[in-house]
Amino acid sequence: MLDFRVNTFLELCRCGSYTKTAAKLHMTQPAVTQHIQYLEKMFQTKLFRYAAKELVLTKQGKLLFDFAGSVETNLAKLREHIQNAETGLSAICLGATENIGEYIMPDIVSAYLAREKCDDLKVMIGRTDYLLGLLQEGEIKFAIVDGQFNKKAFNTELLFIEKTAVICAPDHRYAGKTLRFIDLLNETLIIRPKGSAPRTNIEQFLKERNLSVEDFNNHIEIDSLNITKKFVQKGMGIAFIYYHAIRDDAQSGLLGHIDVPDFDMLREINYVELKDDYFESEYKIFLEYCRRKIDAENLG
Repeated sequence: MLDFRVNTFLELCRCGSYTKTAAKLHMTQPAVTQHIQYLEKMFQTKLFRYAAKELVLTKQGKLLFDFAGSVETNLAKLREHIQNAETGLSAICLGATENIGEYIMPDIVSAYLAREKCDDLKVMIGRTDYLLGLLQEGEIKFAIVDGQFNKKAFNTELLFIEKTAVICAPDHRYAGKTLRFIDLLNETLIIRPKGSAPRTNIEQFLKERNLSVEDFNNHIEIDSLNITKKFVQKGMGIAFIYYHAIRDDAQSGLLGHIDVPDFDMLREINYVELKDDYFESEYKIFLEYCRRKIDAENLG
């Protein structure tokens, strides 16, 4: 068990306020202060400082937060394992970004469940930053994510590199043809909202070529992959979508494809887990199913 004063420290890190922490833990504010002062005396260092009236961790405080948070997460997992020890079954909660979760993960999960003992499996779908937050909070055990993130904060493994396709309506004048990227600027671009990983990747690609979204004839923002595909099917514009999300639609003729040799936007697909996770070997079983899927489709 964690020392109760460390629990207070973790809650203060999450709340960012002595008052909110006291209310959350049903303590007095002076008691919260005493707990922090005890830890600072024990470690002989300041754990917090104020910057523009905002409570922030010192470098030493960040080290304690990372370590204590890892211990807290492992304790929760250990409790779960002890409770399931009699049946030999386990529970797995993982995270996956939208495209991976909807178009790649179903095959992996079904293969896993067909051969492994598991009494409770949950798959959380969300953006990379959201899933990494859940991972740090112990809400999920590992994640399969795309895009860029701070890899130094986690244990990671590159699974494969995903290509991006340029899609259009099946009867679009460019369907099945080869074009230069500059020729696409005459089209309406259907794109995800600002802040999303796909939008950020496209904006970076354009910026490297002294272009922007505004250089297209028009653009439509849609915060849904499936609705984006439906808009494209109806001839309302073109879109840049990761290959696995449109593969079946393209093969069935629901979507057209434009070959653009000078468009080479790629993204990393990474397996991510917490550092120093006591149960790392257990998660590697699921990771092995991911590798088999990659090998079967020659993605690696």
